[in-house]
Amino acid sequence: MKLNAQQLATIERQTNARPIAEDSPELPQLVETFGDHSFYLSEQGLLILIEMTEDMEGAEPGTAALVIVAEWTNDQRENLSPIQPRPLGPVFKLDDGGGNAGA
Repeated sequence: MKLNAQQLATIERQTNARPIAEDSPELPQLVETFGDHSFYLSEQGLLILIEMTEDMEGAEPGTAALVIVAEWTNDQRENLSPIQPRPLGPVFKLDDGGGNAGA
């Protein structure tokens, strides 16, 4: 899912993950591999937010969860390797600009 500027900043502030800029040369390959999302880099790897659906545990309307989709391949964090996506938590409310709903 794509986030607006306020949501991007809120998620960055609350997670210390750095959003990948829309003009980044890596973005087209990320979109081709993982879909059209707002991407973040963190100590763990490459993160996206997915909108929670009613069949997901803890789901509420207008919420999203952090999911890791690629991990760093070495301690220098130079390369990422795709993994089976897995939720990292927490869940964020998106209707108020991405404010934390519970962490």
